[in-house]
Amino acid sequence: MAGEPDLIQQAAHAIAAHEAAQGHRVEVHVDAWLSFNGRPAVRWIDPDVDLAAEPRNPWHKSWILAGT
Repeated sequence: MAGEPDLIQQAAHAIAAHEAAQGHRVEVHVDAWLSFNGRPAVRWIDPDVDLAAEPRNPWHKSWILAGT
């Protein structure tokens, strides 16, 4: 899942839905780092963004900081 932003966002939505079913309102923030081809790791997902509140669509996602 580490290299799949859509799966990370899907997990964030699932966590938020599970908690909402129990009467809780949560925000889901991710601090993900990724290394390409042995290069030093870089922050890949903006930790300030609530991924559960972001719409799931196939378009550009501003919360992805480093290109793949």
